[in-house]
Amino acid sequence: MASILVTGILDAFATLDGGIHPGFRPVHAKGFMYSGTFTPSQGAKKLTRAPHANRPSTPVTVRFSGTTGVPTGSDTDPMGASPQGIAIRFHLADHVHTDIIGHSINAFPARTGEEFLEFLRAVIASGPGSAAPPPIVAFRVLVQLAEPGDDVTDSTSIWPETRTEVVFGILTIKEPVDELAPERRKTIFDPLPRVDGIDSAGDPITALRSDIYLVSGRRRRAAAAQ
Repeated sequence: MASILVTGILDAFATLDGGIHPGFRPVHAKGFMYSGTFTPSQGAKKLTRAPHANRPSTPVTVRFSGTTGVPTGSDTDPMGASPQGIAIRFHLADHVHTDIIGHSINAFPARTGEEFLEFLRAVIASGPGSAAPPPIVAFRVLVQLAEPGDDVTDSTSIWPETRTEVVFGILTIKEPVDELAPERRKTIFDPLPRVDGIDSAGDPITALRSDIYLVSGRRRRAAAAQ
């Protein structure tokens, strides 16, 4: 069963978005999916034994999105479209995958689920009464390495720009795919890696986000089945 915290956050998203939009994500509802490949760098295998770091290439599904949970939201709305999101699914084998989920702001607005819910409620209390993604044909996936004293469990912490960055690999976007196809509508991207060779850093907000995505994904699937 979903925790009170998870349902509270989902309810807050619904309030911000003018109600629940059945069949769509509570945030990042409007998106564009693409197929592609991930090619690891020479240094990737030094970072992890994870399969996608040690194979010549791995097929991926990539989703670009704006923030709002309103599926008809404008891509140019300064409040609803930012931060932009990117979700990457690495297809490792049949029914075996791992994901990366990121957004265009260098931090997260809260350290814990309780703080995040307070943040959403503050946004609700303080508020006033479709284009394609940018034409970028490839992305470098970078890993920023922590140094002694860096807190890897605090998503609000921003490390100095002097921290070493290692190129993990190249993500190549090939072509659009139909996000509304039945199987793709079921996709639930997961902030937790769930793959041998990459462990969670222990950030509590990451585990909470995983729970939220799971509950909201089940709601979305149930709505699509009706």
